[in-house]
Amino acid sequence: MTTFRQISGQLVKSYTTNPDNPLEGQMWYNQTELKLKGVVASGAWSSGAPLSSPRHDAGGAGIQTAGLMFGGRNPGPLSVTEEYNGSGWSTGGDLNLARQQMFSFGSQTAAVGASGYKDAGGPGFRQETEEYDGTSWTEVNNCPIASFAGAGFGVLTAGVACGGRVPSPTNSTVEYDGTTWTSANNMTASLQQLSGAGTLTAGVTFGGNDGTGIVNTIQEYDGTNWSDAGDLPAARSLAGTSGNQTAAIIFGGNSPSFVNTTLNYDGTSISSNPATLATARYAMSYPSGAPASTNTAAFAAGGYITASTGVTEEYNFSAQVITPAAWSSGGNMNTGRTELMGTKEGTQTAALACGGQPASTPPITVNNSEEYNGISWSEGNNLNTARKRGSSNGTQTAGLTAGGTNSAPVAPGSQDVSEEYDGTSWSEGNNLNTARLALGGSGGPQTASIVAGGDGVPGRFTATEEYDGTSWTNGGNLPTATGDAGGAGTSTAFLFAGGNTAPGNVNTVFDYDGSSWTANPATLTYNVRMMASSGSSTSAIVSGGEAPSDVATVNRYDGTAFATAPSLGTARGRLSGAGTTTAAIVYGGDPTTNATEEFTGETTAANIVNITTS
Repeated sequence: MTTFRQISGQLVKSYTTNPDNPLEGQMWYNQTELKLKGVVASGAWSSGAPLSSPRHDAGGAGIQTAGLMFGGRNPGPLSVTEEYNGSGWSTGGDLNLARQQMFSFGSQTAAVGASGYKDAGGPGFRQETEEYDGTSWTEVNNCPIASFAGAGFGVLTAGVACGGRVPSPTNSTVEYDGTTWTSANNMTASLQQLSGAGTLTAGVTFGGNDGTGIVNTIQEYDGTNWSDAGDLPAARSLAGTSGNQTAAIIFGGNSPSFVNTTLNYDGTSISSNPATLATARYAMSYPSGAPASTNTAAFAAGGYITASTGVTEEYNFSAQVITPAAWSSGGNMNTGRTELMGTKEGTQTAALACGGQPASTPPITVNNSEEYNGISWSEGNNLNTARKRGSSNGTQTAGLTAGGTNSAPVAPGSQDVSEEYDGTSWSEGNNLNTARLALGGSGGPQTASIVAGGDGVPGRFTATEEYDGTSWTNGGNLPTATGDAGGAGTSTAFLFAGGNTAPGNVNTVFDYDGSSWTANPATLTYNVRMMASSGSSTSAIVSGGEAPSDVATVNRYDGTAFATAPSLGTARGRLSGAGTTTAAIVYGGDPTTNATEEFTGETTAANIVNITTS
């Protein structure tokens, strides 16, 4: 056997530590570990941000970084559309007809959803075809097959719809050119609940159900004829697919109970893939097969377990190890409380919490102040005025809070008091011009802070005030009187999101430029108030809140749209938070808790392994 001494300095270099940013296939000897090491590619599933609308039997299209999911059911038919950017889901335009188990294919900006089933408001079997342009759906020529639970693959101008239930399984095939449907040659077997991938001239389907049970059939299409192409190792239906006729993966599905396994197909044979879904399920984003999708980068969204789910997972075959974004537990606060204030400009390792309402009978408002160092909370000097539901501005060493209310739960408790924190103690500052509570719409550093909206007498406010480090001055009014909103940014660039208007919670968003407010076309994925928010006007994170009950939902804003992010570990509202979209923190909240959670964004690292002779 060749020894390291024989190859040292020739083919393999020697290092005391692993090299920075090694490349796939690179090998080296680690002198400290006394091991031969290298970088290899491997496949793995990792967690992604959940759907806003859990469901199964939905249509799907696109690729991992530009995906689409539409329709489906939970438990009845849905019209909702969601778009995936590789990090999270955002809301798209609704289908004109709510339905499930459609033929679907195409891309995020040029998709087709055809036929399907509508089990409410009948008739059930449908023929409608709709096209999506990245914004809205338009109804076009009907599909000749009034069917559901078939497979689709291809692009908007060259697509295939095959199989399905009419109401028994069918072998019918039709082709779509972007305008007209044309009948094509039949499949070799009549199947429903099959999965498809590839293009109009090189398609493939996997498994399905022939009406008597689940099958393991593989069929290929060349644009004219269908042919049998072998068998899956075991019968499987309602599986997910990604890739093309000569390089595809098949994952999840029903076999006959739901499974988490993944298979590889190379156009000739099937092999087992060691990567498994974390959540076994079937009827995920309904078999689509966009030609741009690959067997090295896929996503699995939604599906059915014992009920509809919103779980999203990503598959990557890469020389990089992907650690998905996630929330984890931090140190507990000394005093559990709800409706507390903090410092939105603070960080995951330097946060501040103050005021709020602990669990007590009768309810009381406290002036406790605590500092977080990334590991634990320690008691600091108290606020001069005990209160809750005030503004959260500044940092741990230059904090600011204004307004709020005392233990009185209604408007007469509104306050105009303003206090500054220097990292050691709180001191009185100049008062707000308008006393108010429910000031979630606040943010900015101590010398460029803003508060907007809120509650008080006689009701919700549109008033905006700016703080320059000395005094508060009036700014432009909000378009809509809103309390308990989320907010991030400064007095010259602020994002105001969600909150509660007189009719109820909203998901609307406004931008402030230092003088006036304008409507932002982006919307939160949920109607919410009393959430934690932090970041900037172009990169913000909104966590938890009441919608109307406490939720664990999290949204991220990238300057253009809000999309889902990994959920909090525990649903809660009336909480506080700080940090950025890649390193956030939330603490306290309702139900009254002292819990802290920390968010870490997705990271990648070279897949370094030990190389052995075995």
